[in-house]
Amino acid sequence: MPDLHPGAEDDITAQLAYYLDKSPMTAERFEAALERAMNRIDAEPKAGSPHRHGTLKQRIKGFRRLRVIYKGWGASIIVYAMAHGSRDEDYWVRRLEDGWSPGQGDEEPEDGL
Repeated sequence: MPDLHPGAEDDITAQLAYYLDKSPMTAERFEAALERAMNRIDAEPKAGSPHRHGTLKQRIKGFRRLRVIYKGWGASIIVYAMAHGSRDEDYWVRRLEDGWSPGQGDEEPEDGL
C-alpha cells in the first residue's frame, strides 16, 4: 500500500469527517472508493494521469472532484494529498519538499495549512 504523507492523512481525515457529518452511508462509500483507488495506485502506479510538479493523480470513482496525488512507483509510492477540485490546486506542493519520508515516526512537517 502507498505511504501517506501526514498532510494527506489530514486531508483524508477531514473529508471523512465531512461525509460522516452529512451521511454515514456516504462516508462508507468514500472509504471503500478511497481503498480501491489506493489499491489501484499500488498495483499500477503508472496508470495515474500526469499532474503538476512531477506527480500523478488517481481519480476516486464515485467522488468526481476528489483525486489522490502521488509520486513514485514500486516499493516507494508516497501519497502527498487527497485533493478536492474546489481547493487551490497547489496547496499540497510544499509537502513535496518538506523532507518527510516514510518511517520518520510521529513527527509531522509544517504544512502551512
